Amino acid sequence: MLDIGFTERDIKLINTRSHNLYNFKKIYNYFKESNLTNEEFIQIVKTTPIILSTSIENIKNRVSLIQNIGFNKIDTFNIIKNYPYILELNEEKINNKIDSFNRLGFSNKDIINIISINPSLLSIDNSGLENSFNYFRELDYPEQEILNIINKEPSLINTNIDFLKERINKFKILGFTKEEIIKITSMLPSLFVEENTLLANKFNYLFEFGFEEEDIIKIIKKIPTILKANYLDLLENKLNKLLELGFSKEDVINITSFNPYILLYSTDNISNQIYSVRELGYSLEDVLKMFKDCPLLFGYDIVSITKKINFYKDNNLEEHILNNSKLLIYNLDYIKGRWNYLSYNNIQDKDDLFLSEKDFNNKYNVNSLDLIKE
Repeated sequence: MLDIGFTERDIKLINTRSHNLYNFKKIYNYFKESNLTNEEFIQIVKTTPIILSTSIENIKNRVSLIQNIGFNKIDTFNIIKNYPYILELNEEKINNKIDSFNRLGFSNKDIINIISINPSLLSIDNSGLENSFNYFRELDYPEQEILNIINKEPSLINTNIDFLKERINKFKILGFTKEEIIKITSMLPSLFVEENTLLANKFNYLFEFGFEEEDIIKIIKKIPTILKANYLDLLENKLNKLLELGFSKEDVINITSFNPYILLYSTDNISNQIYSVRELGYSLEDVLKMFKDCPLLFGYDIVSITKKINFYKDNNLEEHILNNSKLLIYNLDYIKGRWNYLSYNNIQDKDDLFLSEKDFNNKYNVNSLDLIKE
């Protein structure tokens, strides 16, 4: 054992007197042939020394049982490395656990995923699995969402129900509806298992920045992604980037409250939108005004925006852009169709180009979509 890498202290703790040296060699050779390193074998033995008293046949049977669930050889031994106690579980206990998963609606693929992430779940009492599942049912989570949540966070199977209630209540206190809580936690079940300050950190940061509580809740509802554990730095970077570009703090609050998806864009993407429009011949003041008036522009392809600006410039309509930058999110073919119609009919009032569809139709008795087809 010393030659393999066990220390004398390891050997004393393992208490080798009760173990057969010949059996030890057979077990060691078996794991060695299965591509486990000496360090991995030592860790398995130190965690579950009882395996040294287990026949090699029983160990092989346990490995076969794991593989029968659907794991390949590599994944099987990864599970054993991560959770050596699985070698102590009898066949009946493992089969009962698999049956429990199946009864709750988990597919074989789900079960493989869950056990891969957290093999210790094979040891928990069946009531733990059912209690967690039933708690989500009582909250009216759809069955498929429960399966998806546990697939993403298998540890929820063994999480204290009071702990889950505490997390749910934090959202309730802030005024989230049951439907909104289900949507957010289904998207980010990690909120149930990570530190309970995740929600508070983001909420407090936005509140201290100057956002109203109502706006913060609206932002979280639209982009729950910002509640991820590592998102606070990204959130700060994006808001600071907007300030750095020349927007006032009030502008930043208004822009991101109107279009929270900006907080999902990279800082490079945010900068490129501003710089690219400015390169078309506008002052920084004009560009900032465009994006303040229409925050949705941050999400539009700059090539598309450029084509629209060039069209308006070519037809002496540039003043309309500066007065109403929302025009830059209109479909260009839609505008061109109207433009051609007004020009062909020698209509001088170019403001009619931007009438609502209803008003345009009432005035000219023509559908803008039909003009595109012509």
